[in-house]
Order: sequence, then C-alpha cells, then structure tokens
Amino acid sequence: MNLKIISQKHNPLLQREEVKGIITNEKTVSKAELQKEVAEHLKKSEELIAIKTIYPAFGSDESEFEVYVYNSPEAKTKIEPKIKAKTGAPAKKAEAQAPAQAAAPAKPAETAKKIEEKK
Repeated sequence: MNLKIISQKHNPLLQREEVKGIITNEKTVSKAELQKEVAEHLKKSEELIAIKTIYPAFGSDESEFEVYVYNSPEAKTKIEPKIKAKTGAPAKKAEAQAPAQAAAPAKPAETAKKIEEKK
C-alpha cells in the first residue's frame, strides 16, 4: 500500500486535523486497513481516526479518502456519531419477542380476575 497526503487542514474549533489523500492498493481498501495505514503514516493512535469517505477510482488501483484525526478520544466522542452494531441486532429482536410471548398468556388470567373483582 502506498499512501499519499494531498491536503491537511487543522480545525481548532473541532480539535481535529482534516486529511485528504490517495491510497494505492491492488484491491479496494477497507476502513480498518485505511485507519491502520493513516495511523502509521501520521504517527497517531488508531482510536483517534475517523474515516469519512473512501472513493475508489473505476479501473484503477487508487482510492481517494477523507479522514479526521482528533486530538483526543474525548473530542472524537463528542463530535462523531455513534455506530450501531449490526451483529447484535438479530439477537436483541429474538430476546424482545420471547418476553412478549411469555406475557401474552398471562393477560387472559388477569382479565378474569378483574371480572371477578367487579362482581
């Protein structure tokens, strides 16, 4: 992989560096690979880097990218949106359905008790 920085702009208000560049690779670069390469190139921690875009060029082995490199983890958590985990979503739906199914048979018994109390 070959990494080339095109522009680097300091943004003091958001406590970050806005970096644009080109990365050359035989295949399309994943976000994790790009994050690792940028961290090594800029000598920063991977947890301080947020990948904004990766634009692969059609028919070429180059991809343009835009990343934000924050000064601290606190600055990153304040500004960057939280990412939802896709792997845990089906398990949570199954867990949510199980209590709903268990509660369904209990409702007729409760209504029977209420009817008896009214008499």
